[in-house]
Amino acid sequence: MKVLSPLLGLFKKIFPILLFFLVTLLYADIEPNNSCAKEEIISELHNKTISVSHAESGSVQKNSDTYDYYKFTAGISGNVNISLTTNKTNNSIIVGSSCEGSNYYSDITNSNTKIAPAFSVTAGTTIHIRIERRYATTMTYNLNISIDDGTITTSQRNFTLRNPANSRNILGDYQVIGNTVLCVKKDGSCYDYTKSSANHNLDLKFIDVDNTNNTFNNSSQAKLSIPPSAKVKWAAIYAQGHILNKNQSQTVAILKDPMKITVPSISGTISSIPKQIDLYPRSGSNGYTYSTYSDIPELVGLEGSAINGMVTVANVKAYEGKEDSGLGNYGAWTLVVIYESDNISLKNISVFDGYRIIKDETGFNDIAINIDGFITPTSGNIVSRVSIFAGEGDKNIVGDKLYLNDTQIGNKGNAFYSHITSDIVRNPSYSNNQGIDIQTFDVGTNGLNLIKNSDYNARIKFSSTGDHYYPSLAIFSTELYEPRVCYKQEFFNELGDPIVEDIKVGDTITVHTWISNMKKDSLDVNLETADKVEITVELDNENFEYIPNTIKIKNVYELDFSNKTDAIKDDIADFLFDTNTTKWRVGTGANSTNGGELTPNITASNDNKAFVEFQVKLLQEGDIHINNIYKVSYENPQLGVRFGDESPINIGVCADIDTALAIGGVLGKFNVVNENGGNGSFNDPSSPETYLNTQVVNRPFNVKILSLNENGTALKPFTGNVSVSLIENPYDGSCGNSEICKQAKCENAVPISATKDITFNGSYVVEQFNYIKATKSALFRVNYGTANDPKFACSIDGFAIRPDRFELSAPAGEHIELLTSAKNYNFSLIAAQYGNNMPSSEYNVANVDSSSIALKKILYMPDGSDGTAVLNGSLNYTSTSFNIVDGSANNVVGINFTDVGRVNIKMIDKTWAKYDIDNGDTIESCDSQGAWVCGDINATFIPSHFALSGVELHNNSGSTFTYISDDLNISAPYSVVLTAQNALNATTQNFDKDSWENPVNVSITLPTVIGMTPNKNELDLGLNLDFVNGVKNILSNDSNLSFNFNREVNKTINPFVIEGGDTNLTAISQYSASGTTKDITGTNTAANKATFIYGRTHAPRQRYTDNSGSALIYFEAYCFGTDANGVSCDKLLLPNGLNSRNTNDLRWFVNSQHDTNHGVIGNVVEKNALGRVNPTGQTGINSVTTVDMTYTEDQGYPYKTTMENNASSWLIHNEHDAGATTNQFPVEFSKASSEWSGKHETDTTTNDHNATNTNRRSMW
Repeated sequence: MKVLSPLLGLFKKIFPILLFFLVTLLYADIEPNNSCAKEEIISELHNKTISVSHAESGSVQKNSDTYDYYKFTAGISGNVNISLTTNKTNNSIIVGSSCEGSNYYSDITNSNTKIAPAFSVTAGTTIHIRIERRYATTMTYNLNISIDDGTITTSQRNFTLRNPANSRNILGDYQVIGNTVLCVKKDGSCYDYTKSSANHNLDLKFIDVDNTNNTFNNSSQAKLSIPPSAKVKWAAIYAQGHILNKNQSQTVAILKDPMKITVPSISGTISSIPKQIDLYPRSGSNGYTYSTYSDIPELVGLEGSAINGMVTVANVKAYEGKEDSGLGNYGAWTLVVIYESDNISLKNISVFDGYRIIKDETGFNDIAINIDGFITPTSGNIVSRVSIFAGEGDKNIVGDKLYLNDTQIGNKGNAFYSHITSDIVRNPSYSNNQGIDIQTFDVGTNGLNLIKNSDYNARIKFSSTGDHYYPSLAIFSTELYEPRVCYKQEFFNELGDPIVEDIKVGDTITVHTWISNMKKDSLDVNLETADKVEITVELDNENFEYIPNTIKIKNVYELDFSNKTDAIKDDIADFLFDTNTTKWRVGTGANSTNGGELTPNITASNDNKAFVEFQVKLLQEGDIHINNIYKVSYENPQLGVRFGDESPINIGVCADIDTALAIGGVLGKFNVVNENGGNGSFNDPSSPETYLNTQVVNRPFNVKILSLNENGTALKPFTGNVSVSLIENPYDGSCGNSEICKQAKCENAVPISATKDITFNGSYVVEQFNYIKATKSALFRVNYGTANDPKFACSIDGFAIRPDRFELSAPAGEHIELLTSAKNYNFSLIAAQYGNNMPSSEYNVANVDSSSIALKKILYMPDGSDGTAVLNGSLNYTSTSFNIVDGSANNVVGINFTDVGRVNIKMIDKTWAKYDIDNGDTIESCDSQGAWVCGDINATFIPSHFALSGVELHNNSGSTFTYISDDLNISAPYSVVLTAQNALNATTQNFDKDSWENPVNVSITLPTVIGMTPNKNELDLGLNLDFVNGVKNILSNDSNLSFNFNREVNKTINPFVIEGGDTNLTAISQYSASGTTKDITGTNTAANKATFIYGRTHAPRQRYTDNSGSALIYFEAYCFGTDANGVSCDKLLLPNGLNSRNTNDLRWFVNSQHDTNHGVIGNVVEKNALGRVNPTGQTGINSVTTVDMTYTEDQGYPYKTTMENNASSWLIHNEHDAGATTNQFPVEFSKASSEWSGKHETDTTTNDHNATNTNRRSMW
């Protein structure tokens, strides 16, 4: 022991160090990689030029970092697959093309495993990954990544299920659209060929609707139109075509060139690289027919309102011309979109793809696709469809057939005949689609009626006895057996009272919930049983903290609540603290392992409801919106198939079902009718004399209370007191025509108002009532008995009590006249009482969308007139549904408008008083006596920003140079396209000169040029620029957006260049309202460049031997040495470059590119206006002008003088006179003579020093 003690102490000291190294070895990530600046490159994947996969292990350490960052660059074009598994559920992962980007994938949900849908990249793309630990302890993880160049098959591929599991059994539907990219050519253009010749007999050309250059210059369109509030669950693009005269590797390379997809409201194009390529060799054309598939993750999660419209697909691989191998040219695309919405019935959607050749040969003449794993509703109509995409089905060759469940569907003689079904809106839309079929068939109750109640399998079969064709896509969809599991949730304070006012952070709240299987609306008759029901509730993390072990459950048909633990599967309740989620197994027979059975609760009986209570602590205070999310998974008892295990199905709030629309109340001795009713009919529910109209919260109204005989057929005088109260309509249809049952429901109903005592002394009394709560259907109940012996009669008719109006208010912190186009705003709403602005209690509407409360618009012109018919823009609810609770919805009413201008936003609830509307006793209108709840607000929407595109810097007049000039008539102009855009980068077309254009200024930002002061032509007058449909095209010759630099007459400057990329144009439009201003801006740099030169006009010294002659005046540019600004001469910048030539000065070069757009020599006159030499004419263009002059000879010979010309100001140069306004040049006139003279101190060396000719160069 004495020996070991020091060793033990040493071990204790070094153990932490050893442990650190062990952990480092175990987890391969290189710490620290905890910021964008420290991203770890995954070398096993980085720039690899083959398909490769790699598993990266790591940890995010407690107290040292929250994130781990990775990146790698793809060495090949292909598909990337990423998955993350962790030992903690509270984590997130984002994957993007930039650090902190998430355009490829994002998952912030609480789960141990996250699997990103495969996405496509091109070689050279860098992928960035961020892993987040949201837990208080160290988190370890495994990150699995692979990149491959897609799957390629070179023979037939059998059909298999393609769409992911979470998109197969959903509340939603699918849409398939597509189009051909080839047309028949006539006179060089496409036309609608309506005859039946096959494509191999026709000269075909590309359809090209977008006129964008691609490898294959084709493009066509089809319209996507899914419900505006529905969200895309999965989307994929398919293509087919015929590649000519290429081997396999060449064909694959061609097909990997991405198709280009343009979707409304999505900026730019989506590049789609195939994830599956199917090839089939075609000997006749020495090439291949093909099919490709790729999913489109960019669309997943988007709402219909964001993507609906014409989708453009370009660069589909096909060939033009006539291909006479017997197959022909063909090419097309098909887009499949699966979407989900709580407003759509539960469906099974199965997308199968493969690639088969169908022809009249053994082994090829038929194939079948078997579909199972679904069960249709046991009763009622069935909605079911089949969609097919096939290539090379010729219109003139018969024999191809399509079957569902062994019944032939489609065209019986020729199922695939180059036909695209009419439900697909296309551009262009041709009759003969040259070998392309995209067809959808209604096979449900209202169509071919091939899918029946309780069906659980189906079979699609292709066959042929003649034509060859290639199916690659088959979609089957059908409504499913669907229980209507729903919930209702209420909140109570510590005293057990409903929460009706603000509470404090830290307060304990009891959540009361019940779960049932009920009708989704009053007409719902297709109720199904749910078995093994498990409810999952994701608690609101931001507002609630669960208090442990507070769950109590009173399951269906139980008498009392019982406490449940939080432990996993030791009773029928669990609580998962790491995800703040609770699970309840409810229904008859539920146990610690499985949920029980929830049978249809037709009568809304409390016995057939599972009640749950639990407690939470409030984490925030103020006006908060509780967002507990309720989901269900269950088993179909007939099929034994579970739904929702992989992805639990969201459930909604149980509806307040009004099933008494056609059921009269019990006939009694009293009835209550409208004040003017009760005349001749007293108990006929269909008679207007027994109607009760819709009333308004807090608005007094009069009714007539009738005393009737025993069978309710006549008035009968009554003397005494009765008491009248209001009850919720208790009739749910379960009584049928049983008067006893109805009477019992009348008697047992709980009043929802105070009782009013009324004295009778006759057969009727008119009495005034006023109620301060809203209800969808109420009845009057009259107690005409005594306290000890009550006797009740309920009114024959019911009625709704609605709010008086909607009061809408601007989003918090926003000015209602300065809202941004296409930006989602949360308005506030009060369903107000009559006579005040107090909210109407009990007016509750869950998951509001356009089906429950309509959203209408009026678009105004600036003068206030109605411009709805001519202006653009859609008014939409945002993707997040909202609830109105007790007449209030504070900052949650999500609305956007996609264009600009003044908009009247009107919300109309047409369904609250549905009881009265269906009975026909209240008009459908927003009038004070109408059944609708209405309200509006005026708002003005303005652009989000300006996009500046096509920004180019030019030289003056489109030439290669610009003279330096103080006069901005000579300057370097810009061209630019200004587009007013909304928050989704779409053009706001109402920003137009005839409607909602706002003044726009455009400014120029220039780099610093030493020694030079810029002068600018800017659009800074605050004027309208005459936009057209949101666009203003400013051309370079507009000369209202340009710049130049100061010029000094006596200071020469060497040529210099301004690069467009060093300059900026900035557009700004200022809006103001009630003292608040908002600037809408946009900026961009320019392309191209401008070259600035210092110019002059110059005439060399002129000498004439007669009284007339011509002067040559040149346009010149300066370039010499290093100028005063430190710029050296670069002859390459001169208009004539290295070919530039001088006249008589090495510093100046003739500008042969000059024309009259760049300036003129002006008038030529003799200096000081002597008038002895007179110009008689000018001729010549561009670089030199000839001026003819004549001398008057009145001063004899030789005559020397100076001429001057008032050239354009930017062409004046005088190195001795900074104030010069003209250029000068000397001239000399002399008479021709053979004599000469020189000059010296004596005359001895000259013959005659008065000779007419003087040799200027003789100095001796």
